[in-house]
Amino acid sequence: MKGAGAFAPGQVLGPLAISAVAALAFGIALSILRTPTDLDARLAAVQAETQRTEALLQPTRAPLVPPGSICRQDAETQAAAFQSSVPQLLGAHGLVMISLDARPEPAPELSERLVPVRLRFMATGSYEGALAVLSNLRGEGPRVWVDRLSLTPTPANVTIGFSGRVFCPA
Repeated sequence: MKGAGAFAPGQVLGPLAISAVAALAFGIALSILRTPTDLDARLAAVQAETQRTEALLQPTRAPLVPPGSICRQDAETQAAAFQSSVPQLLGAHGLVMISLDARPEPAPELSERLVPVRLRFMATGSYEGALAVLSNLRGEGPRVWVDRLSLTPTPANVTIGFSGRVFCPA
């Protein structure tokens, strides 16, 4: 015999299941209502501003260099590329190579980010050929920064002495 205050299992589970479904539906409705419609745009703007701020906070120990000034390969590969391309460049413009030196240099102030590759050469030939070589050095590959340049006239030609650098990632 059941007491007056006792409930049957069906009488408890039915209202409990209805309450759980109603709470779940109410939670989903609140979630939809509280999410702004432009959430993706807001998040993208915050991420862009965060990246900009992080970039500004990075210490700049390397000098600012214009685009096209950094090698795409490491310093050793760039030095080897100079060893093979400069003689071809000089020969293509009628110059005779006297000397060539291309090698990475130690640079403590840049060593964490950039490694300079020193390019030195001396050649003799026509004045026009020397100018064409300089023009090609300016236009091809990474930008070659000129440290010293001399054009010395000889009885029949000009001797070009060049010393410059390119910068490659460390």
